[in-house]
Amino acid sequence: FYRMAEKLAETERERERLDRNREEWMSGISHDLRTPLSSIQGYGYMLENAPQDWSQEELREMGTVIREKGDYMLELIDDFSLVFRLKSEIRPQELSRLDLNELVRRCVLKYVNDVTLDANFSYIGGEEPLLIDGNAKWLKRLMDNLLTNAVKHNPEGVHVEVRVERRPGGAAIVVADQGVGMDEETRRNLFERYYRGTNTEESMDGSGLGMSIAKAIVEAHRGRVGLWSEVGRGTTITVLLPEVSVQDGADCTAHGKDD
Repeated sequence: FYRMAEKLAETERERERLDRNREEWMSGISHDLRTPLSSIQGYGYMLENAPQDWSQEELREMGTVIREKGDYMLELIDDFSLVFRLKSEIRPQELSRLDLNELVRRCVLKYVNDVTLDANFSYIGGEEPLLIDGNAKWLKRLMDNLLTNAVKHNPEGVHVEVRVERRPGGAAIVVADQGVGMDEETRRNLFERYYRGTNTEESMDGSGLGMSIAKAIVEAHRGRVGLWSEVGRGTTITVLLPEVSVQDGADCTAHGKDD
């Protein structure tokens, strides 16, 4: 009887948690879509009431803004959906055996070969496979968010060092830069979803949810994320993931491939 009562109570707690997550998700969507939607409505009203007052160049500019705002809204919806899905741990069938050294090396190589980025990247990893059970697609998204954040918030030419290490607590990914660093408030709120907000008037580059998504991906893999940063001295983000033992990893067949 007590076991049944406890199971029912656990089911009720899980239902309440999902309800809270759903309400938070809907509130976030409404909050962050309001600004771009207002811009689209404003331009639509102007075109509806006096289309003859605008030159071809002005009409093109309005069309560009409307398209960019629409793209931004779609990106927000996709990112909010991802955060919501990652509220729970990844299901076992979504995981595969991965060599973290190889997966991270390939992620860094993509940025090294990107000629549009004015930044320097280096990778340090071990020769032996460092095995984890993970979702390759989401872990690549994690690396993209960490590396993009390091470039976007630092001066041109910043050096970003990425290391993969075996530690007593598991397999570690370290992303370190020697850029501008962060003050105490930024450090405290870096992984909060609504910190800094999403100002679509200043920038259309990204949804503003990158670090929140990065943390959600790590936690969905039963991992932890740590942060060190000082103004003028740079930033280091450390991700610690559960490692698979060599015996358990003997059947490793996936090396960073998407499922």
